[in-house]
Amino acid sequence: MPKHLQSPSPLGKPHFLAIDFGLCDDSEGNITPQLIELQAFPSLMYYQPFLGKAFLKNYPGLSSKGFHYFLDNLDEDSYFEMINKIILGKEHPENAILMELFPEKQKTRIDFWATKEKLGIEVVCITKVIKEGTKLFYEKNGKKIPIHRIYNRVIFDDMQRLKDIKTNFNLFDEVDVDWVTHPDWFFMVSKCIMPMLEHEYIPKSYYLNDVPKDLDFSKFVLKPLFSFAGQGIELNPSQEIVDKIDDKQNYLLQSKVNYRP
Repeated sequence: MPKHLQSPSPLGKPHFLAIDFGLCDDSEGNITPQLIELQAFPSLMYYQPFLGKAFLKNYPGLSSKGFHYFLDNLDEDSYFEMINKIILGKEHPENAILMELFPEKQKTRIDFWATKEKLGIEVVCITKVIKEGTKLFYEKNGKKIPIHRIYNRVIFDDMQRLKDIKTNFNLFDEVDVDWVTHPDWFFMVSKCIMPMLEHEYIPKSYYLNDVPKDLDFSKFVLKPLFSFAGQGIELNPSQEIVDKIDDKQNYLLQSKVNYRP
């Protein structure tokens, strides 16, 4: 992981693991799941139960018997009890925030306000966070409120693309807060570990500096390890393209999959 992306804050353990599977053709006419992306980063944790209830309410033909949208024998009460505890810990809601970059413009904003409604925490843009030494604050009703815990939804790639963005602190400063989840996990558990994993539902992947000889590039896609949301992907890599890359350790080749309609 690049040094300039590492935070000096204590790492702790990741609180979330999101796994994205594509529904793919197994070449025999069947649908097979194939891992496309995994990340130790939260996703639509409050919107998904909201959406599940909306489906059951508006599509009465769906059977609710033996069918639900929670895992591990959870129900709505136990799910929210668990995730509320993960995000808030023992912190007072006023001193915890959901932090995002321009949250009102994000496609996932419905989840932010569902979170606010359930947890009672504020949704705060990272550009509005105030840093004094190692202490962080946000403003509410003209008052400066200390931040002790951050439910982090800022994707670093978004910050990197906006060159003129102005903030009082960045994700990799040494600050006196508890992170949910620590920013480093966003990089450490992501597509960058896929070459270390082996399973029938995981496309074969190689680090670009460790590619077998005579590999057929036409069967792979080329991805930078530390770029997200589809940025920098080369769908048709060639030996010529690969030869021009100096930092090959920061790229991977991942087997192409055939998505089913």
